[in-house]
Amino acid sequence: MRDQPTVPNRARPRQPEPRTVPHRVPPRVVPPPRAARPTLKAPVPVPPERPDRPAQPAALARERRPLPPVRPMTLPLLLPILGGVWWTIGTAALEPGMGTLLLAAGLSGAVALGITLRRRMGEGVPLPRGGRVALVRIAAGSIVTILLGGVGLSWLGLGEIKVPFAFAVVAIALFRSVRILRERGLQVVAGALLVLAVAGGSLAFGTQGDLYTQGLVGMGAGALCCGFAAVRAGLLAEALAALPRR
Repeated sequence: MRDQPTVPNRARPRQPEPRTVPHRVPPRVVPPPRAARPTLKAPVPVPPERPDRPAQPAALARERRPLPPVRPMTLPLLLPILGGVWWTIGTAALEPGMGTLLLAAGLSGAVALGITLRRRMGEGVPLPRGGRVALVRIAAGSIVTILLGGVGLSWLGLGEIKVPFAFAVVAIALFRSVRILRERGLQVVAGALLVLAVAGGSLAFGTQGDLYTQGLVGMGAGALCCGFAAVRAGLLAEALAALPRR
């Protein structure tokens, strides 16, 4: 046989390799850091202050305790008037310069207290039926007793105890008015007036002059009446609550 011619092997064209697309890994979501819990070692985180709000002082930012409600009084001007009268009687026994200065200061305080009570409470709680007539009788009887008692004490040569005697009569009148005015706190004022009357009468026999029997006792009674009225109206509690605390 005839040998066939050998055909050289042609190189096959090399096919391009498929491109490999790298696998994209999604980014890892990192959770936000948690706020640090307050412990004994780490300080408690404080939120930043708002720029539009001015910083308040510690005394104003502190929460204040609510004050107890004040019950309206019956005849709220009674004690300031009595306090002014007793203060005037007490300062009359002092020297002119000091007496005038203390008289002006005491009457200014009594008037300011009366104006404050008038604005807050008005005329106060109305009196019960027949209460006005009973109070007029008590007041008239007390005035007559003080006048007749003063004349009798002067006739007996005991004029130095006229002021303590007047204190005792007013204290008894306040005791009788407690049920009408429905103010049990007046019993404290009446009892203190009786103590002042006894103290003034005791000092009258051992001293000379009216400094103790009229001056100190009168001013003490005036301060007592005005002070009780301020406490009863809640003014003292408000003043103490307004004071800055450390």
